Amino acid sequence: MTTDYIEQSDIEDVFGASNVSKWADLDNDGDETAITARIAKAIAWAENEIHSRLREGPYVLPLANDESDVPLEIIDAAANLAGVWLYENRGVQDFDPESGQSAHRLEWNRSRAERTLKEILAGVRILDAVKHNTLDGSIPKVIKNS
Repeated sequence: MTTDYIEQSDIEDVFGASNVSKWADLDNDGDETAITARIAKAIAWAENEIHSRLREGPYVLPLANDESDVPLEIIDAAANLAGVWLYENRGVQDFDPESGQSAHRLEWNRSRAERTLKEILAGVRILDAVKHNTLDGSIPKVIKNS
């Protein structure tokens, strides 16, 4: 499913152009074709991840409003997920200096994107996007007891 939620510039707006280029250059050889292809793969992965998580949600996929505009929450989540994917696939070996646990400096970006997707799925965040058309206007939800 092609969606075009984000472009390379959206990832660069979050992480900076030089970081995105560096993270996408797995061979450290500056091959622009390979870098561009790697960024495109990160975008495709992030968009697929959003669809995978929101497939049973209240909105029609691909997510957009009646004017085909992608909600800003989705652009932000996709850009953050794509950037983290590029960063992590460099073989990051960061750790939290306080706990000593494996973590990295972009964990906040991932957590924010994941929280946004969970809130959309739970109906806590309401998107400016086309909703599924059901008889009573709702989508059945599974409630998990803690």
